[in-house]
Amino acid sequence: MPDITDNDSLISYPQLISLTFDDSELNMNECQLILSLTPSLEHFHIVGGTNLNNGLCWEQFIQKKLLKLTKFEFAFCGDTNVIFKDSIQVESLISSFRTPFWINNKHWFVVCYYFKESAKYSLYSLPICKSKVRYYPHKDKISCSTYSNFYNDVSMTDNVHEMQLNLTDLMAHHGQDVENISISYTCFRKLNKLLLSIDNEWPIGSVEYLSTFIDLSCIVELLIRFDFDSQSVSNKLTNITHLLEQTSNLHTLTIDSSSASTENICLLVPNHIKHLQVSVNNSDDIKLIIEQLKHLSSITFEVLYDIKSLSTEFVTWLMEKTNESTYRNDNMILSIWFNNNNNQKI
Repeated sequence: MPDITDNDSLISYPQLISLTFDDSELNMNECQLILSLTPSLEHFHIVGGTNLNNGLCWEQFIQKKLLKLTKFEFAFCGDTNVIFKDSIQVESLISSFRTPFWINNKHWFVVCYYFKESAKYSLYSLPICKSKVRYYPHKDKISCSTYSNFYNDVSMTDNVHEMQLNLTDLMAHHGQDVENISISYTCFRKLNKLLLSIDNEWPIGSVEYLSTFIDLSCIVELLIRFDFDSQSVSNKLTNITHLLEQTSNLHTLTIDSSSASTENICLLVPNHIKHLQVSVNNSDDIKLIIEQLKHLSSITFEVLYDIKSLSTEFVTWLMEKTNESTYRNDNMILSIWFNNNNNQKI
């Protein structure tokens, strides 16, 4: 195999017009060396990498080596040596992307999110090309963009399909978010997967707040991570039910809670859910869920004990009850796919 640092030993690939790197660990020198071999490139997509946020370096390289490049999509992350306190300082992270080359010639725009608590930033080309993102409260976040209409152009986030957020942290700063909404509001209308974490009690008004920047009717997969305690059972049952009522097109639900009883799980799961993943303690829990939730097409159980101890009697019951549907027992995970015609015998 040729040495990547030996440019003379490498072969050019002029036939290549599109190139994608996901989860990249390339630095600028390595990236430019590879791209030097693709002079006909028209589309370049890269997520990840090290120290790739220098717009001037990209500008000079593209003008010299990638004359046919018309679409450049990227998502870069990094950190700063000092904590930035205002948008003027954060603006320095995107100043090299404000040249005539980026704005006037190529019409390539960027947005930068800076997270004060960690002194980290995320830099995206626009529209945002990353399909999975984590959402942070406005209090911890400063954003700036080279596109003046970014916060009003909802198409800028149409490539984002999965979001993870902590609902407790988000609602703890709800008041400040409302104050900042006019200057830093972003809508995600094409999300189809949502991963929610909740600490302690379910935050009041959180479902309504989510609906201000997420089209909940588009969510088809939902993961909820929480713990039940004696003081919050009723609160969480009520609010999770309310959320599920707003996600009318939801078909896949994961309940990530080792403390949720099977009775409460059965109360939560509405009829429009077709695929369920839950944690259970034993085969009795599995039996109860299968017997109660007959509308499901599949269930995945994370068994909190050695699944190999499932008895022959239980497997026999499972096959009889589920009308010879398919199951897989693999490393503490039991997955069952029901017969679609008649998934369970009554």
